[in-house]
Amino acid sequence: MNFVKIGDNEIIVTGHVFKTGKLRNEWLDHVEDPETIIKKLRSNNSKADILTFWQGFPESTVKYNYYKECQSFAVLQISSFDYWYKNQINRGAQRAIQKAQKSGIVVESVSFSNELVKGIVCIANETPIRQGRPYPHYGEDFETAKQKLSEDLGRCEFIGAYYQNELIGFIKLGFGVNYAVPFGMVSKIKYRDKSPQNLLLAKAVEICAKRGVPYLIYGFWGTGSLNEFKRHIGCERMDLPKYYIPLSVKGRLALKLRLHHSIREMLPNKLRGQLFKLRSKWYSRQENNLKSTRKKDRKDKEEILEDKSSN
Repeated sequence: MNFVKIGDNEIIVTGHVFKTGKLRNEWLDHVEDPETIIKKLRSNNSKADILTFWQGFPESTVKYNYYKECQSFAVLQISSFDYWYKNQINRGAQRAIQKAQKSGIVVESVSFSNELVKGIVCIANETPIRQGRPYPHYGEDFETAKQKLSEDLGRCEFIGAYYQNELIGFIKLGFGVNYAVPFGMVSKIKYRDKSPQNLLLAKAVEICAKRGVPYLIYGFWGTGSLNEFKRHIGCERMDLPKYYIPLSVKGRLALKLRLHHSIREMLPNKLRGQLFKLRSKWYSRQENNLKSTRKKDRKDKEEILEDKSSN
């Protein structure tokens, strides 16, 4: 992995056979002068074969004469919090927000601190499996989490969800030019029945409305239960061009053979969906086995303590 600084842009180069260069934070940054970046990458030792970037949000009209593909995003348009709550979300989402409020959950903007990081690490290490797949931040220690969470602090705001003074969920809300992105919206599964996710999202919308931010980008538009949640809270599909520019002979070959995509991305949507379901079932089984093991370990420890106390 290489980092290349070109003007105000930070380019990260990854890959093995074919190396791809992209913005370090492509969710918040935009490429304004692609030709300068192309020339620099071709002339230095980055060894990038392809440069890729999304067109600046929310410009959907094609601006550049490069090879492009469609990238679909889940986008929530925000005019005011009241309008969102009364007109854009469905009744189920409204009930979930009301339920979270009545259960005693409090959401608020919080400053970045060691205490916040400790709470987030506790949430991340609750379970290795989330949404039917391995959670990438499970097992991270305090220093690793702090380093990652502190990136782009000047363009982000943290929102915490608390229940009885315990941090049970959070959002790192990043701000682009005229939009926001909720990074890492995660909450404790232990309190899922209290719907903290809905209240966290509601707070993010409230903050955007107060700041005059007209869009919230909630990741990619897709399928499954997560996408249904996006629909329920008012997201709509928005397509933007994603450009791929070959920087070398290998890059031109990769584009010609469509090797710039992963094997997963090249699979038909129907087959990909079936594989996702199988993966979710397998990881769910693994999670249940882990819970059973932990339960047995706790029981064994309790029996040992009882034996010691009786002796």
